[in-house]
Amino acid sequence: WANSENENERNYAVKYDRALGDHAKVLALAQTLLMDGNSVETIKSLIDLAETVSGRKTTARHVMATTVEKLLDDLKKPDFDKETMRKLICCIESVAKHIKADGQLVKGDALLSILRPFCGNLDLPIEPRTAVLQTLEQNLDLGESEASLLTFYKSEATVSSAWTRKISPADVEGSDAQFRL
Repeated sequence: WANSENENERNYAVKYDRALGDHAKVLALAQTLLMDGNSVETIKSLIDLAETVSGRKTTARHVMATTVEKLLDDLKKPDFDKETMRKLICCIESVAKHIKADGQLVKGDALLSILRPFCGNLDLPIEPRTAVLQTLEQNLDLGESEASLLTFYKSEATVSSAWTRKISPADVEGSDAQFRL
């Protein structure tokens, strides 16, 4: 990256050199790479290189999990900024591209297990929850149960802000039930 024509890549190289094998700094750089939309494979290459220097092992899944969890914590704040949402969407899209390319470093279930509690938390604002759900629907091939669960969360998030009736997963388990709702 140091000789790259891409300024971002040169900046990543400088940050890596400054990390001097410091595990926390390398992890922060790997998280930045993911939030900037770099591939999971690029992150894996970075952490593999850092492991040879520091001797500390981490995984692309760990980088993804810690990054997404940090961004979700930021989105839970009432005054979150749009940049945080953009970074989360970049993470989701990078993981989705990896999964679609039959990558084995990060699994869709790992991503979904982190995002489900956030999407289902009715105490959080509706906007970030529905944005995450729409990004998942656009980028991942979800199984029937996940798609139904996401439909439930999206319906619940949309309806709960203006409607006092509580809905259950059974209320959205098919087009007839959705129509009745």
